[in-house]
Amino acid sequence: MPDFPTSHVKLRKVVNSLLGSDDLVGKFWRVEHIATAIYNSSAISVESSVLSAELKTAYGVGDVNTEEVANTTHVVFAKKTRDGRNTTRVTYVGRFESIESAESADSNYNPPRNINMSEEDSGLLNAFLLMRQQKKQKRQNSKKKTTNEPKKTTAPSQRKRKKPEESEEEQQKRKKNQEREKEMADLRAQRHRHEIKVSDLYEKKKKVEEELAKIRLEVAEIEEKLGEKSTCSVPTGDDGDGRTLYYIKGGRIGKFQYDGGVIFPDDIANNYEPYPEGYGDEEQHEKNRMKRTYKAHSHGSSQYWLPPGAMSEAKNQHGKKEDAHTKVHNLGALFSGKQMSLEDEHLSILAAISFCV
Repeated sequence: MPDFPTSHVKLRKVVNSLLGSDDLVGKFWRVEHIATAIYNSSAISVESSVLSAELKTAYGVGDVNTEEVANTTHVVFAKKTRDGRNTTRVTYVGRFESIESAESADSNYNPPRNINMSEEDSGLLNAFLLMRQQKKQKRQNSKKKTTNEPKKTTAPSQRKRKKPEESEEEQQKRKKNQEREKEMADLRAQRHRHEIKVSDLYEKKKKVEEELAKIRLEVAEIEEKLGEKSTCSVPTGDDGDGRTLYYIKGGRIGKFQYDGGVIFPDDIANNYEPYPEGYGDEEQHEKNRMKRTYKAHSHGSSQYWLPPGAMSEAKNQHGKKEDAHTKVHNLGALFSGKQMSLEDEHLSILAAISFCV
């Protein structure tokens, strides 16, 4: 009879010890059922199919194999047989008191029950299965390396053909394409950085708005505690104190005292001057005010805004013009014929004299 494989001595030692229990001794058991019973007892950390394949190798060299159990009179008997006419041969194994009792024993077609394995046998079995899996993985990796290595061919049909030399025009075209691809890559990178910056700005804006909302709530709570209902969070003051803020917004003017800090939209909206007489908040008037533009003017060291079409001048200059206008008006009234009458010839001489003065 052929011998069992020496590579599975440790596995057979554990299983042979297991088959010596009162419930299993003297019977043939299918190796697949033994693997399932061991797996169900939570003695191994791999699938039962892995252990079943190893048991087939451990007990399946020839049609009939035997092995003596050390320190006992028992023998382990393994055989291959068919469960039916058209089925494949399966491996059965059992532990018996003698070869004669094994030859007369029947095959058990039901899985064994009540398998109890010691911690020592469980550790040996798991260590053996782990070693076998590592060897299998190592063989697979070495096989992959050999299959992935490129085959060296010297056939003329498989030799690399030299690329035809490019013309100067083709070289320039290829160079331009490469430069264009590089520019596109740079633009994509810039766009990505810009999107990140924009998202950061939106986040900062959101945080600022949240902080402003908190400040408004705090101001409202303080005013409520003080019993004041102010229409403006910044008190108004007198002109000329250097702290009055004058402003133009949407064609309307306003002012309020500014002591520093945050200016809220309510500060602007609640301190407008009244509408001009005859120009209220009608839609057409609002449109005209919103379209109005302004230009900077100066009065000494100060500056101010005026819309195109309007002009300003110093008060003393304006007084001089009014005085000159009054003199011309009086002079015309004097010689108009109502107060004094002169001939046309004399009037022309008088006018010429006035222009020369």
